[in-house]
Amino acid sequence: MENHSGWTPVSSNMGPHRRAAPSPGRRPWSSRMIFLIVASIAILLAMSGIATWNVHTQRVDADWVLHTAQVRYQLWRLLQLLIDTQTGARGFALTGSDRPLKVYAEAFPRITPAVEELKELISDNPEQRPLAAQTDGLARELQSFSESLVNAARGGNATQVRSLIDGGHADDIMTNERALLFKMQTEEDRLMVQRLLAQDRARRDATFALWGTGGLGAALLVLMVYLARRDEAKLHLAERELATTLRSIGDAVISTDVRGTIRFMNPVAEQLTGWNEPNARGAARGRRLSNHRRRNTSSSRKP
Repeated sequence: MENHSGWTPVSSNMGPHRRAAPSPGRRPWSSRMIFLIVASIAILLAMSGIATWNVHTQRVDADWVLHTAQVRYQLWRLLQLLIDTQTGARGFALTGSDRPLKVYAEAFPRITPAVEELKELISDNPEQRPLAAQTDGLARELQSFSESLVNAARGGNATQVRSLIDGGHADDIMTNERALLFKMQTEEDRLMVQRLLAQDRARRDATFALWGTGGLGAALLVLMVYLARRDEAKLHLAERELATTLRSIGDAVISTDVRGTIRFMNPVAEQLTGWNEPNARGAARGRRLSNHRRRNTSSSRKP
């Protein structure tokens, strides 16, 4: 009885005693269950990957929305600096007051850094780069004109001041500058709408993927529990049917697990061994039955 599987005779004295297939403590998983688990893990990983990608896309779209907002603000800021420079220089030239001169002095040195910052912000957009270059040229031209007007006013050259103001050159520069900045603003407004829609779409996709992952995981868990209980019920039914069959046959049958521990004995085996099934269950087959058999043999030899 060294082998723990199949049917083997116990001894020649006890007749054709056979041992049933083992009933292991840990039942093996069915191939269907293994496939379901593997498929579930694969689907959940795929859904998690999709959700992660959508969250990443949403973050990227949010960054682009912020970037567009920064460009729009920079366009407005540059326009305000140009207006302050022009109106401050003209106000000082016409009135000689220090208040407009102060406005001019604060706005004038900020124009160049503002233009450079704008050019850096729109460097990723090939449609905006030429417009930014033209804006830079007009801003420098307006700075040069305003500086000439302020210098003429400080020097008391009323004729030059009147000539510069009546020439309308500053107004032409500002008109062109406004048109360029408005064109750039329109492009940024279009990009803002496009990126907001993309952000909303990514948010919806991420929400759907997250809820889908959770719902799918719950559904798969319920399905696995259902299949496991159904397979367990089928196994119990098969075991009961097998036990009924083994109890009704004329051969002695002892069933053990993989460790050789007795799990089942039919009535014929109980008669041959002298053990009943409740007492024998859990005992080590070879040691207990061999000792019992030796005791029975010794007792039978006594006169």
